[in-house]
Amino acid sequence: MPLEVRVEVDTAPLLALLDTLRQPTFNEVAALALNDTAKNAQVEAAQQIAPMMGLPSRVVKQAMTIQPARPDHLSAALVTRGKAIKMIEFRPRVSRTQGVSIRVAGKTETYRHAFKATVRHGHEGIFERRGRARLPIRELYGPSVPGIMKRTDVLPVVLDTMGVRLVANFMRQVDRRARREAGLHRRP
Repeated sequence: MPLEVRVEVDTAPLLALLDTLRQPTFNEVAALALNDTAKNAQVEAAQQIAPMMGLPSRVVKQAMTIQPARPDHLSAALVTRGKAIKMIEFRPRVSRTQGVSIRVAGKTETYRHAFKATVRHGHEGIFERRGRARLPIRELYGPSVPGIMKRTDVLPVVLDTMGVRLVANFMRQVDRRARREAGLHRRP
């Protein structure tokens, strides 16, 4: 069953801080800032998780989606979904005598009875026998991106980044809007 981690931006401090903007402009600017912040959180999460899992950043980002804010709905979310990732994706080390070992989140795990094989239709994976007989075999999986995202050394960093970036993104969007309305948005 896939896991899901949802990270939402708390807009209460921002709303209290900026009551001076008129409603339609405020909502448009706030929605843009929230969406920028969600993208920043996605990048930060990928930078935190990818090295831990030993996976490319693009693989980690594929497990994340952004639910964007709209002017009529000021809430953006970075949603992380996904199942356990096939062990072959973790660049395992295979040894005939030692089995298969992978390194995830700074910890090396060894599966003594596992082996690398290519099965039907060219599918390559890390497998293990289910019993004493040669067949059946089962494919082995590592952790999931949501599982790593929930760790206490990853999620607080992402949340802190979101808190800091939200104010900066909002101020940038306010400045951008003011420049646009003043006709200064074109650069020479």
